[in-house]
Amino acid sequence: MQSTRESPRAEDIVTQALSPSAWRVQDGRLPEHDASALIGFIEKKDDLYEVMQLGNGFEWFTYPSLAEAVAHFVRVSPPSGSAERVMSWNRVSA
Repeated sequence: MQSTRESPRAEDIVTQALSPSAWRVQDGRLPEHDASALIGFIEKKDDLYEVMQLGNGFEWFTYPSLAEAVAHFVRVSPPSGSAERVMSWNRVSA
């Protein structure tokens, strides 16, 4: 089942550093302790920033900068050429 919630705007995105190279990404429109507020993670790997987007499964993308990785969560889908989709695991409903 797809979420009908609108994508967050840039000002709705909340990042929290978990380490010098990892961040939790939340939708600030929801209470911090609401599990559905967690929308993904960003991790710096070598010279790229890997986005793990949570939703109806998991999707991974890579970006050349932290700013672009954070901006990923504002978009419905990444613009062509900006991100490399690395992997996707999606749940299938019966």
